[in-house]
Amino acid sequence: MALKSYLIDDNLLRMYMSPKHEVKKDGKTVMYRLIQGDSELELKKQPENAETRTIYFGQKIFTTDDVTEQQFIESKPYYGTKIKHYDPLAETTKRVAEKKKTVNLLKEVIGFDDDKIRTVGYRLFGRTALEYIKEGNLNGLHDELIDYAGENPEVMQLKIDDKENAEALYAAFLVASGVLEVSIDDRHVVWGDNQSRVYSVPNGTSALDGLVEYFKTAEGREVKKEASLRVEKKAGENASKKVEVDEDNSEDTTEVPVRKPGRPAVNK
Repeated sequence: MALKSYLIDDNLLRMYMSPKHEVKKDGKTVMYRLIQGDSELELKKQPENAETRTIYFGQKIFTTDDVTEQQFIESKPYYGTKIKHYDPLAETTKRVAEKKKTVNLLKEVIGFDDDKIRTVGYRLFGRTALEYIKEGNLNGLHDELIDYAGENPEVMQLKIDDKENAEALYAAFLVASGVLEVSIDDRHVVWGDNQSRVYSVPNGTSALDGLVEYFKTAEGREVKKEASLRVEKKAGENASKKVEVDEDNSEDTTEVPVRKPGRPAVNK
């Protein structure tokens, strides 16, 4: 006899399964009953003096090699929901696959560049992410994202991969990069450089979701184009500043002792 295991719902634990239930068979409703010493389940075909037997679910996993018990369990109306077939090998394979996906996701999140940290951070954490950004604490925000990915891998994967989230991610990028800003009460979106109003958020809508919908309008598409130009301009200015800093530093020819890994610096 083949051994079978079943995963039992918490609501059925430490309870006896009812020895009788109705079953649809050949278009008719028949009564099934589990009895002692007989493999017949149809009540009408059983001896009148047959003694019923019960099944007790004392643990989360119930295992039996009794074919009649297996047939009775699998004929229950809630089989597949409150009681499910349990395959240890399949479950282990599934868990390993899920863990591999989480590890790959963590590698991706760990590899986020600064723009991605700002964008996904704001998409997930809203104003809390902006506080990290204003403080210049991108490492702190990155740390939060890594923790979140480990604890909520499915949500994180959806936020960074779902094509439907592309517009939301771009809107989040515009806010997180400072091209656009959201008022403290989340009711207005303004330009980051001059604080002039761009868009008023409807009641009952978040600033980010409202901005995504706004970008679908004719006026919103023009604002989005202008925002993209300002992103490029800002990137150019940042690149120029970096060149200036590098040129300033290039004049310093002072030799600095390099500390080798695992060895302390030596004062001479």
